[in-house]
This record gives sequence, structure tokens and C-alpha cells, in this order.
Amino acid sequence: MQISVVTKEDLEVFKNDLLGEMEKILKSHKLKSEQTAFGNFPKDRKWMKSTEARKMLNISQGTFHKLKINGIIPYSRIGKVCLYDYDELVKIIQANKIHNGIFRL
Repeated sequence: MQISVVTKEDLEVFKNDLLGEMEKILKSHKLKSEQTAFGNFPKDRKWMKSTEARKMLNISQGTFHKLKINGIIPYSRIGKVCLYDYDELVKIIQANKIHNGIFRL
């Protein structure tokens, strides 16, 4: 039978390793919880470029352009760059919900 002795230094190393792993897990969980329902767009991000907005809406470049030209998708232009407000895009999606089926009261 072999006897192992655990020293105070061993416990300190174990504690530091354990806390480090827990910190990684919590950071990972926090990043996941900050992601939106529309992919990996952080909630604190206010503006996005055309490609990001198009990916969020999951539509083709042509469809996106038509919606923009027809005034359905609002944008701000700085120089040659068009920027889209995340909150405005979410409002557009919510405003255009289609409820099919039987409604029960």
C-alpha cells in the first residue's frame, strides 16, 4: 500500500488550475449567451456592413439590394460605405411576421 502526501503547495496548484478552467468555461458561456437569434452578431454591436446584414437576413445579394432600393431596409451612408442598424433590421423582421394556421382563443 502506497501513501501519498498532499502538500499545501499541491493544493494551491490544484486550486489555480481549477479556477483557470472555470474562468474559461464562464467566458465561453458568456460569449454564447451574448449571441443573437440571428447568428453570431453580438447584441452590443449597433451597426453592420452590407455583407453582415445580408448574412443575418439570410437573403441573396440581389434581394438585399432590391429591399434597400425600395426603402424596406433603412441604412446610413458614410462615403461609399452603407451601414445598417441591427435593431432596425430586427424590427423589420418582427413587423413582417406571417401567422398562418388556425388561431385558438
